[in-house]
Amino acid sequence: MIGIVGPVLGVLVLVTIIGIPIGLGMLSALNVLAPLGYVASSLILGRLMVKGASAGARIGAFFAGFGILRAVAVIPGVGAIVWFLVCIYGLGALTQAAWRAGHGDFLETGQPIVEQLVEEGAAHLVVSMGDATGPLPFSSYMTTPARLRDERELLLAFARAVFRTQAWMAQAPGAEIARVVAPWFADIPERFRVAAVERYARQGTWARDPLCRHEGYEYLQQILLDGGFIKRRHRYEDLIDTSIAQQVITAAAS
Repeated sequence: MIGIVGPVLGVLVLVTIIGIPIGLGMLSALNVLAPLGYVASSLILGRLMVKGASAGARIGAFFAGFGILRAVAVIPGVGAIVWFLVCIYGLGALTQAAWRAGHGDFLETGQPIVEQLVEEGAAHLVVSMGDATGPLPFSSYMTTPARLRDERELLLAFARAVFRTQAWMAQAPGAEIARVVAPWFADIPERFRVAAVERYARQGTWARDPLCRHEGYEYLQQILLDGGFIKRRHRYEDLIDTSIAQQVITAAAS
């Protein structure tokens, strides 16, 4: 659960306006586990090149994978991103291996692992967090006051693109959405991509417009307060500007 959901959850929470404290906290805690993920990914990468079941082959595979990752790490602007992705992948692989070995009573994980485990009969889906939580503005787009003031046309163009994509996704079949995103998820078998998209669509995961509504904001804020991640309430009007989203929606309806 931690290996797969934690890093991604931390980043997603970090990009929300009021979720920065919880996001930083989650990523800081996961930093302790990061070396485990890095080691696992090194071994997995190395096993693609060094085969064999002996201890020597496994050690050789680890150093081969580790050497490649360290070489990539010195590339300016790339090293930190690769380190983060490698740690996520490695921790996820360790989590799956532990689950398949019979360790743990439950597993909270994301797609496409859910579809894979269910198809294999290795797990049963008990509840979807999307269904359980309901509408929640988990992620948001932020900008500076200066850009909001000086580059409004740019932000309007961005919001129009988001809204058009949301409108298309609201009516497109799951298989079509899965086909469009396939180049970015080429390593995921098509049946799992389609199943994941269809499940997300059934539970209304994706918003249908770019508005961050007051009730959703308060819902998220209450979750953060109950969890002790923020100490006081913050006014919706102080943090959320819906004027651009409203303008885009109005223009599309006219």
